[in-house]
Amino acid sequence: MFYLPVSGMYFVFGILGSIIAIQHYKIKDLRDCSVNDFIMAFIDFFCAFTYPAMYLITGLEQYWQNLFFLLSDVILYGFYAVLAFYVTREVVRSRRDPSLKITRGYKEFIEKSKNFEYSNKRDNLRKLLHVIPVAVVLLFHYMSLLLQSFFPSGLTARGFAYFFIVTVGYAFVAMFMLAETFRLINGNRWFHLTPEWAHKWFGSSLKPSEAQAFISSIPVVLCLMPFLFGPYPIFVSVALVESVSDAMASLVGKRFGTHKLRLNPKKSWEGLIAGGVTSFFMVILGNIIIPGLPIDVVLLVILALGTSIVFMLIDTFSKRIMDNILNPLVCGGFMIVFLALFGGLY
Repeated sequence: MFYLPVSGMYFVFGILGSIIAIQHYKIKDLRDCSVNDFIMAFIDFFCAFTYPAMYLITGLEQYWQNLFFLLSDVILYGFYAVLAFYVTREVVRSRRDPSLKITRGYKEFIEKSKNFEYSNKRDNLRKLLHVIPVAVVLLFHYMSLLLQSFFPSGLTARGFAYFFIVTVGYAFVAMFMLAETFRLINGNRWFHLTPEWAHKWFGSSLKPSEAQAFISSIPVVLCLMPFLFGPYPIFVSVALVESVSDAMASLVGKRFGTHKLRLNPKKSWEGLIAGGVTSFFMVILGNIIIPGLPIDVVLLVILALGTSIVFMLIDTFSKRIMDNILNPLVCGGFMIVFLALFGGLY
């Protein structure tokens, strides 16, 4: 039962995401946003219902599973208690000075941010944030291997790594979901309750297209969660493709992209090829870092090539659904299906 607090938290996220999606759907100009919102709400519900099974394939004994669930509860809700302090402080401030609802409101925030004028510096910051999830995954993977010889009975390296990966990932999403709820729900009316550091962060990272949509940092982490239940090399490969390949495609496309795609003018051939080539090598790298897939070298190369093609097809044809949702879900789904057909899952 120690898993219930976190499962309940993500169930609430699913409800809040659904409410925001419905509100966006009712506004004609935001209906494209609602598609992404509904998908993220569904994944929130998925995380809520599957969280109790998070450690089943890690080899952890029940004692360690219960301990890790309890520690996650303490960390996540302790983290939320800190965030609640900041929000409560803003509630008190706005009651004492009602003018803050306007001066710290969302309309004023957009004007101060110059309508999210985009720049290479801001884009580089966003891409750096997108690489953080895979860095966290690799950090805790190698840390668990280094400490493995000191583990007591019943504690496994994969279970130890999962505890940190899941806790950090869930805390990251929890922080952003709270901030995004205040920013987006009910026509941005609660935005003034977010602390000043949140305003600065939004001002430095939001894209113009995200002014009334969920920030893309959430699906970068959220869409990795379903693959925790699959083969570990696939999980790491999906993280690498989602973070590194997408960043490479964007950076090359924005700096050197002179030949636009006819089917998707927002993308360029240069960025498309850079993303596809990077995806190929990221799948190979993922399986070098964590070997163990039941396929030979030839099949691994075919898997990497297929993932590269899927990545490029997503970049070419995706218009309504954001890349940060489709890249991990579709590329990862392709890898799972490929293994089911040619290697067999374990």
